[in-house]
Amino acid sequence: MESYYFKRRSGNLSDGKAQEVVNFPILSTEQDAMALMEFAVVNLMMTLWRHLNPKYILQVHDACKLEIDDPAGYGAPRCDPGHDAKSDVKCIHCEARRLRVKELETAVIMQFGDDPVAYTTEGHWGWTLADI
Repeated sequence: MESYYFKRRSGNLSDGKAQEVVNFPILSTEQDAMALMEFAVVNLMMTLWRHLNPKYILQVHDACKLEIDDPAGYGAPRCDPGHDAKSDVKCIHCEARRLRVKELETAVIMQFGDDPVAYTTEGHWGWTLADI
């Protein structure tokens, strides 16, 4: 058995323990997808976000937490995420923050081999890890 993308193998199945590795292709392909996502995020951090002092804080299972300087600029008001959602006039500070979220969401576009796979990413911003 092997992972779909990087073709990692689970080893010899002739010892009668096939039940222990039956989900190996699924788990290892998820790991492949996370590795590709991490490469895309680090590339984003080293290029477009370089001036925002990005930090890769935490990665657990299928989620990663990043920290960047406020894209709205030093001293911009601390708006609550989405405070202007019902308004016709958009907050320029929130727009700058939403642009960075959109960059993150579009940075991780993947296709496995010839088979297109819908792989979605979700970005959120907040002032603390609890906010997101």
